[in-house]
Amino acid sequence: MLARDPADPTDLVGEALSYSDLSRFQLVTGLRFALSRAMARWERSAPHCVALRDAAARLATVSAYLASRGRIAFNNDGIVRRYRRAGPPSVARPGQRREG
Repeated sequence: MLARDPADPTDLVGEALSYSDLSRFQLVTGLRFALSRAMARWERSAPHCVALRDAAARLATVSAYLASRGRIAFNNDGIVRRYRRAGPPSVARPGQRREG
């Protein structure tokens, strides 16, 4: 959708901020937190999504919210958590310490 209007890739629907725009902003921002290395690669292939996210962040209402005390910052205690390693726990041999 964003590629259809390359002159103004900052809105998904219409010419004003919409719930679709806010959803895309939150999605890209959340994925940047949760999957930072993968997003750095992906963003090179999706410049319109990044432009939309950045345009939304610059809006007065959104930037005021982002700077407010009411916003809960991304953290490792909510839905997104960073784990030391993925997979089943290792099996320790006799006399060895078990990881994780």
